[in-house]
Amino acid sequence: MFPGSIVHAQLMNSETAAKAGMAAGTFFATLIYTPVKVTYAIIGGVVGGAAYAVSGGDTVAACRVWTPSLRGTYLLTPSHLRGKQPIRFAGLPKETEKDLDTKNSRKPSAKQ
Repeated sequence: MFPGSIVHAQLMNSETAAKAGMAAGTFFATLIYTPVKVTYAIIGGVVGGAAYAVSGGDTVAACRVWTPSLRGTYLLTPSHLRGKQPIRFAGLPKETEKDLDTKNSRKPSAKQ
């Protein structure tokens, strides 16, 4: 057996363990996060509907409640936990989200 193949095997085991750990972390974080987010969205949907009714059909008033509560991140991924994607519990308007994505895509990579 070659010394290089042992190092390669150890490296592969290390990468596999890291991926398995990240997958487990994502799974358990999602188990806690998603029910809380869904509850927030349901309550926001009801409150936004009440704001719409009480305001005489003012969609702006309703959307000020619906946008943050119904938009946002529902499921966590490994890239959320690594910090590569933001976790947005309270959602943003589509235009704001597009602007942020555009700004982030223009940033130079830290790996240069």
